[in-house]
Amino acid sequence: MLALVAGFAVTACGAGKTADRSSITTKPTWCRAKRTGAWNRGLAGHVVPLSRRASIVPLALSGDGRTFFASVFTKQFSGVARVDALKDTFARIKAFPDATNDQAGASFDGRWLVWHEYHSLNGLDDFTTWSWDSQTRQVRQIGGATRPVGATFWPSPWRDPDARTGFATWTQGSGDAGVADVHVVDLASGNNRIVRHGHPAGSFLLNNGVVLWPESVARGAQTKMLAADASSGREMPLPAGLRDVRGVGWAATDGKGVLYPQGTNLTSLWWSASSTVPPRRVFATALNAAQGYPIDVPVAISGRFASFRAEPHDYLVDVVKGRYIEIPGGGWGLLDNKSFVYLPSSRKKANHLVSPVLFYRLSELPPIPPCR
Repeated sequence: MLALVAGFAVTACGAGKTADRSSITTKPTWCRAKRTGAWNRGLAGHVVPLSRRASIVPLALSGDGRTFFASVFTKQFSGVARVDALKDTFARIKAFPDATNDQAGASFDGRWLVWHEYHSLNGLDDFTTWSWDSQTRQVRQIGGATRPVGATFWPSPWRDPDARTGFATWTQGSGDAGVADVHVVDLASGNNRIVRHGHPAGSFLLNNGVVLWPESVARGAQTKMLAADASSGREMPLPAGLRDVRGVGWAATDGKGVLYPQGTNLTSLWWSASSTVPPRRVFATALNAAQGYPIDVPVAISGRFASFRAEPHDYLVDVVKGRYIEIPGGGWGLLDNKSFVYLPSSRKKANHLVSPVLFYRLSELPPIPPCR
């Protein structure tokens, strides 16, 4: 997973006005709880043993409450692997062709792991896309970036591939002036279908086989959501809760709910428990050092929990109770229904830095206390 500082444009083809809902005066509905002694004790420790001797960048949770997928860099192996969070062990999946410059961004749907293998430390446009079947252990290339003969790769919107219910999707550049294609792959057959050619941003999937993406459909227009059927590739009506969403460039989902930063300066966070229900503003920040900075992407949501970062703070949210609590360390994390893996920031700057990675079972963390 590649952390990206927020600040991307929310128009995909030319500059134009965007809907800055951060100016709305309605009070955000999530509140900040104070971290108690129980929380401090609950957050102590939990270092993944392998991260003490190897460079690890978490990519996706596995859903078993014990392991996660990561880019692993050791003297013996550099590539995508499955890491045991409780032991000093990992299982190799695929080695990087270039152990120095390659990195990855991934998603796991419970059976298939899908990832972009990025072939540069300085950009994300040169990539190949792979799938791994956890049942058969088969690795298969299912896509890759393209470029004109003798030229650089077409620029692609920033977003790692999304995998869900046997499908994978991503958006990749295919022409000048921001032209791109939304790809959907049936992971069982490997069939790669283009469901949109235009100016789409990064695509993602819902549990019911709907692929979604933000797009500016006219030069200078604010983005809106569009949808297609993952099986047939045909355009389809949007889920009711997303029909009026405008000015969004990146959204997270757990297949049912949605969570996204919004507005020109990304100073507000919007959430809905279901794509059939209109999102509401749940968090707001400010553009100054004292109160915070824009909300970074990626944000994450999985069932009852969500996580997000408004520099220099990182938060874990109980969306049912509408409370969030700060996770110390100033890094970023990934969620599923059982676990939270967290990579704290480090003052050291180096490629493939060996730095502690933290792993928490959500069931073992204390409830987020009432806000005061």
